[in-house]
Amino acid sequence: MICSDLLEAYMATIKEGFHCATDSDGRLCVVTPYLYPDHDFIEVFVKDKGETVVVSDLGETLRHLDTLGMDVVNTPKLKYAAERIAAGLQVSIQSGVIVRRGRAAEVGKLVFEVLSAIKLVSSLVYGNRAYEPVGFDEEVQEFVKSNGIDVERRVSVPGVSGSEYTVSFKLHAPGGGALVQTISPRTKGGVKSQVNSAFRMWSDIDPIGPFQDKKFCLVNDESLPFRAEDLTLLGRVSRVHRWTERQGFVEDLKRVA
Repeated sequence: MICSDLLEAYMATIKEGFHCATDSDGRLCVVTPYLYPDHDFIEVFVKDKGETVVVSDLGETLRHLDTLGMDVVNTPKLKYAAERIAAGLQVSIQSGVIVRRGRAAEVGKLVFEVLSAIKLVSSLVYGNRAYEPVGFDEEVQEFVKSNGIDVERRVSVPGVSGSEYTVSFKLHAPGGGALVQTISPRTKGGVKSQVNSAFRMWSDIDPIGPFQDKKFCLVNDESLPFRAEDLTLLGRVSRVHRWTERQGFVEDLKRVA
């Protein structure tokens, strides 16, 4: 193998991981092969303004950090760190959005700079002592396995809008299976964000297809309390179960799947 072969193989692999579509506002949505710390795919958005373009994350990076218990916007130390990281790449953070403006002829360079900023800013989570990326999901997987249910972890599922979502678990079964999203924020501030994110995801995924009544939210109420209105909201788009009542969850999962 020579260097050119290696680089060609790597670039081909990377290229296959990129997908681009146009949204209703005419903005280009680019799904990349790169991942946030919670393993969701990083997306960048490009707005064509003729001779110039605006490349941004539409606020997704800071929203991902918020769901993991890190409020960057309202925490001075984190805000300063994120802004310094972005500035080092000639990128700015405006109202929670990582953004870069420039000439259309340089769009490739602009996308690269915004992607670099997204990856570096999102890596701030690894300095957060409250960050435990897979602990609860591992516990859930062990529990369902002990009840004779085999599930697949972190499955990518498309929504009607064209967005891709990473669902915590997918159960394959003769009856068609089921989808399960775990909600286990580490701080009270993360409850609302994770609930809203799950509501958006379930509203977009399979509203009239085979999974329409086979979408579950499993909330970790052992670590934090959940408000009744949050559970009611989730109940509009999914079947909702508490981890403290996990036997009822696994029985419903078997019955529906």
